[in-house]
Amino acid sequence: MQCLNGREKNYPPGALIRRQVTESRIAIVAQGAIEISELRLDGIRNILGIIERNMLIHPDFSWVKANTAQEIMVRSAENGCKLLFFDLDKATGWCSKCCQAHKRFARNLLICLANRNNYLTERIELLSQRKTRDKLLAYFSMESRKQHTNDLVLPLTMRALADYLCVDRTAMLREMKKLREEGLIEGMSGHIRIKKDPFLSLSE
Repeated sequence: MQCLNGREKNYPPGALIRRQVTESRIAIVAQGAIEISELRLDGIRNILGIIERNMLIHPDFSWVKANTAQEIMVRSAENGCKLLFFDLDKATGWCSKCCQAHKRFARNLLICLANRNNYLTERIELLSQRKTRDKLLAYFSMESRKQHTNDLVLPLTMRALADYLCVDRTAMLREMKKLREEGLIEGMSGHIRIKKDPFLSLSE
């Protein structure tokens, strides 16, 4: 990482990250995840996005809204994270040494951009669901595809999941109870098993 002027930094859970990413520096999530959340004037928190491993962080992800009263926070998630920082000019410019490391980085950077675009597409799909139940079904389906199993280890607490889905936590838990009673899922909190809904089942 020398030719890219790169460095890595570990963040404990809940550490503020936004000020570490500037117009001249980018970062890639090497481990863990980052939460971008909005604290509304009425005290309600919405998780606007989660930046996971192998995704790119750029100043536009800070979503600093100069003309609004909402507070936008960019913090490491509950298990902390490790970030790799790089100078933007060196990362996107031509390496005078034509080293293999720089070429690999350029390829990996494209993968990170693709991961980011895929995530944004999924986020739009998720939030376009109008009902809490439909948001839960869409979220479980996405996690099932990511984890390649119907036995899911949820990366979010119930509070964080409600914030991520932009729904009321009590209403969400009520819908999850209905899904269990209907025999569509088993479990609660951190572990969910998808049972028989064809919408959620993995492709054969």
